[in-house]
Amino acid sequence: MLGYLPPEDADEVTGLLEAGASAAVFVRGVVPAFRRPRVQLVVEVKAA
Repeated sequence: MLGYLPPEDADEVTGLLEAGASAAVFVRGVVPAFRRPRVQLVVEVKAA
């Protein structure tokens, strides 16, 4: 688990994964933030 995914996005991704889709996640960047850096991720989902 890497972090928070908004519910509307999580519902869509969950539905695709349950239907047999595959997913890959890439680090897009690291952004300075209060206390610790934030990591921006790109999630690519490929339909089954």
